[in-house]
Amino acid sequence: MATYELLYADDDYCAGLVGPVLALIAQGHPKSIVVGQGRQWAKRVASERPDGGAFIVVVRSDAPVPSEEARGYIRSWIEECQRFAKAGSFVIEGQGFLAAALRGALTTVTLVARLPYPLKVHGTIDEGAAFIVAKLGRKVGMGSRDLGDSILELRRDYESGMFRAVTPARRAL
Repeated sequence: MATYELLYADDDYCAGLVGPVLALIAQGHPKSIVVGQGRQWAKRVASERPDGGAFIVVVRSDAPVPSEEARGYIRSWIEECQRFAKAGSFVIEGQGFLAAALRGALTTVTLVARLPYPLKVHGTIDEGAAFIVAKLGRKVGMGSRDLGDSILELRRDYESGMFRAVTPARRAL
């Protein structure tokens, strides 16, 4: 069974690595620090996995609809992932109008970006994990169930408050 390596956590985000997959759990608006840290994470995955990796961003359905500034941060981060990504997935959890609005906003951003890798918006972590494993194949080193379970574990640990503020200067032990 796969596990994760915690990279970053604050009140709005946490990031972890699950094999060659960079996983972000979002509870708030995107911000510039995620783009800045994303550059470092992208360089790391690119150097450690020269054959490529992927990313999954999980957004809770009660997260706010991204502002224009936040959409700019999302676009910048997606473009930064070109360093390593062979595939990407945004998972917007939940049902109803807000979840549909978030999926629509992100789908628009992904269509405009014209990326050299497939990027898709999903409704569940399991769907996103299956998409990533289908695109990466053996490079992932695990099945979609293990990938999904590891991302769910990262989210549970984050939501439990286990991490508090973990930045590059203060990592979890």
